Amino acid sequence: MVEDESGFALRFKDGTIAEADVVIGCDGVHSIIRKHLLGADHPTVEPKCHDGWEWIGRNVPAEEVREFNPDLLTYVPILCGHGAYMNAIPTHLGKMLSVTVIQSSKQSRLANATMSESVQGDRTELFAEKDFAHWTKDARDILTLALGNSTLNWRLADHDHAPFHSCGNVCMIGDAAYATMPFNGQGAAQSIEDAAMLTALFEHVTELAQVEKAFAVYDELRRPRTQKVVELSREFGRMYAFFDEEVRDDLDEMKKRLGDGGKYTNEVDLVWMKTEAVRLLEKDV
Repeated sequence: MVEDESGFALRFKDGTIAEADVVIGCDGVHSIIRKHLLGADHPTVEPKCHDGWEWIGRNVPAEEVREFNPDLLTYVPILCGHGAYMNAIPTHLGKMLSVTVIQSSKQSRLANATMSESVQGDRTELFAEKDFAHWTKDARDILTLALGNSTLNWRLADHDHAPFHSCGNVCMIGDAAYATMPFNGQGAAQSIEDAAMLTALFEHVTELAQVEKAFAVYDELRRPRTQKVVELSREFGRMYAFFDEEVRDDLDEMKKRLGDGGKYTNEVDLVWMKTEAVRLLEKDV
């Protein structure tokens, strides 16, 4: 992306060029707009994996699950243990079961020798069935299903906090601004909140000169909340895998903290948020 006094020119991989007066970057965790805003060498540009999370998963047909362990179709668990956790979620109107196993290569009490960050290639090698032999039957069955022709296999990553999410007539939203771990299910939710606020603001933007202030208001109101969500997600993941130093395997304390975090994310007043954004935009105008 090139910026000059006439606006922006964005060159895409296929060689096409788009010109714009305003740019909203919602181009994902490896965002080009993030690099443009912060500078390619800024320490928060690239996604991080501070806890060494590895993830495998699979979408399993319900028929296969019924033959293997029908109980897995009757509830939606998060099964926690030292250094790892797993879950199973019905999808496609109950026709499929999404099974996921996540563990930390830095914190696990499992076979640490097999979980070095230097392991290359198929990361399913990090998930040895013998390491989960002491887990419950349902947990072992979820692992077995996940290892059977695993279709999801990657290292999780999020963003350290950027000092700003907008500058001039450019801003970044969603994963481009604050990629978060999946442990509190807020990635898409926060993007929707971003879009709601920007929609409210731009309903009151009538000329190009107002865009910079609109983005500054968005940054002021949204950045603290979204960065708190990133922190909560990290905390949730550490609690699930029992390596939060203050919680460990105290399930009552875990439930309390999860409940407090859920209130923060779920009990947001979107009407107030949009109204306050418009008030700040129109202040001193």
